[in-house]
Amino acid sequence: MSILPSLLTGWLVDRYGRTPIAAASSQPESPPPRRLPRLGWNLGLVSGTAMITDAVPLATRAKNRGMADVSIIIAGATGGFSSSLVVSASGYPVLALTGGLALAVLPAIATSASSR
Repeated sequence: MSILPSLLTGWLVDRYGRTPIAAASSQPESPPPRRLPRLGWNLGLVSGTAMITDAVPLATRAKNRGMADVSIIIAGATGGFSSSLVVSASGYPVLALTGGLALAVLPAIATSASSR
């Protein structure tokens, strides 16, 4: 059953473009229904991997996609493990503060990347 959303998302990415679908993956500020975060994650993942695929030469495409997939898996596992440690040691408020501080760095990273 989990492949069905990816098939639909892949079609949407091909039909409407990578960037609009990646933008649609962001969630609204109000609490969404339970399944919407999974949909947003799927939209972001499929459109992002399509962007990676488009950005690299055909000769290295499989290697780069594999590295991107492994990086996503490692980042998810590291985030899940470390957030569990933070919550068990300090609680959810500290986790939320840490996440907020990490998000505050993103504009600086985006500005730095776009100036290259």
